[in-house]
Amino acid sequence: MDSDFKVVSHYDMGPRNGSEPEDVAHRIAQILEHQVLDSTALSAAVKVLESNVGKRVYSQIIHTMAHLSFEPEEAVEHWRGILSLQKEMSHALGESIDVRVALVHYFVNIKRKLNSPKVLEMELYRRTEASVYRDELTGLFNYRYLREHLSRETDLARRRRTPLSVVMLDVDDFKHYNDRNGHLAGNEVLATVAKALQNNVRASDVAIRYGGEEFVVVLSATPKEGAIQVAERIRRAISSHSFAHGSAQPQGRLTVSLGVATFPADASNPTELIRKADSAMYLVKSTSKGSVCGYGQSLRSYRRIPANIDGRFFEIAGNHHDCRTVNVGEGGLLLWTKHHVQVDALLNLHLSLSDDIDLPLTCMGRVLRVVPDDSSGYHAAVRILDMSATDGQRLDRFMKSAA
Repeated sequence: MDSDFKVVSHYDMGPRNGSEPEDVAHRIAQILEHQVLDSTALSAAVKVLESNVGKRVYSQIIHTMAHLSFEPEEAVEHWRGILSLQKEMSHALGESIDVRVALVHYFVNIKRKLNSPKVLEMELYRRTEASVYRDELTGLFNYRYLREHLSRETDLARRRRTPLSVVMLDVDDFKHYNDRNGHLAGNEVLATVAKALQNNVRASDVAIRYGGEEFVVVLSATPKEGAIQVAERIRRAISSHSFAHGSAQPQGRLTVSLGVATFPADASNPTELIRKADSAMYLVKSTSKGSVCGYGQSLRSYRRIPANIDGRFFEIAGNHHDCRTVNVGEGGLLLWTKHHVQVDALLNLHLSLSDDIDLPLTCMGRVLRVVPDDSSGYHAAVRILDMSATDGQRLDRFMKSAA
């Protein structure tokens, strides 16, 4: 990632207390369905959403009510002005004034942001949104929404100098499943995968049906490491689900392949970001279906070579343990350690290369295989999922020298 971009606080990896994740715009639309909007009750509902997704909720509620776009900080100021005006109007008229009346007056007569406001009944708005932006089968947003949303999120990430990640997912051997079990069963799979996506992302993230058996998740303010952890959680949730006839799939169960790309590290615009995530996903599908891959992590230029590199690894949310590489190869490492690690575990590796022992090479990997040896230790095959461009270059130089 470019040094100019700040890393956000650690990504919340836990499920949200078992509650159903809902899209912010959809939740706001539900709130606005009430015939009379009392400012106190509305403010309380908006505060609950703010605790989940931050100040962007104010941008969304003004956009939903007036179709005006503001940055979160500016939207907060406008929202305070609307509520203040609502109180003044209620006091002057001696009766409670609907917040929507105050909003129209505020943007027409005070801020002059609306020239010809149009009143639209909220249920009609929701039906219109559903027909234009929602996928009928899964209930997720569709490709049309992705184009608009990703463009907005990329612009916001650029201005705020924060990362933005995209996860692209494809159901493995879906044609095989459809051909054997029929399209109705295939539709059940797609609906279940959509539910797994919704259950394993934050309320501020957006899950989208890209088309066919492909899905996309847009993760706002999320670096690649956090996005890979989200992708791993989605992969495990789907792999462990008992799908009807899943055992007849080529993998012995129904699996998904996932690719991850991050702005600005991997791409400079929305189109390129999707293309890079798609490229990472198809690398997985061609080499190791049912896995996760971050874009740009393949080490295909060199053959596997012996490499005795001392280092440490950190199990996610765990302690560190000493290790030594046995060899380094195409996209992975073979480690020796006295500590038993679990297959599928995510590791943060810190390796001491000879070019600069005081500056360890760091990367993230997933354990594919663990084999005990005769010296009370273990050999662990680790697939590299994420590595910075600088460390990738250092490893390239090391491998050239060793080869």
